[in-house]
Amino acid sequence: ETFFLSKKLKFDYFTTTLTISPYKKSGVIFDIGKDIGGDNFLAVDFKKKDGFKRTNELARKYNVCHQNYCGCVYSLIERKQKIQKKLANNS
Repeated sequence: ETFFLSKKLKFDYFTTTLTISPYKKSGVIFDIGKDIGGDNFLAVDFKKKDGFKRTNELARKYNVCHQNYCGCVYSLIERKQKIQKKLANNS
């Protein structure tokens, strides 16, 4: 969707913030981005130079809410299970 919107708005490049996660393999994401958008995909590994840590610091500083799971349904289920387990242990 980001690629299509970038074309519609006539942007030169598009990218993704998925590479901020220490759990994501940037090389795989880059390959997919290049398959979708060719040279218009800007391959940036946002976790470099403590990017993940810096993102969390800025989120706290500016009171930006961000999800505490990767965004996929499996991660959401896992997150809900952890919360339920924590609540059960605190009861």
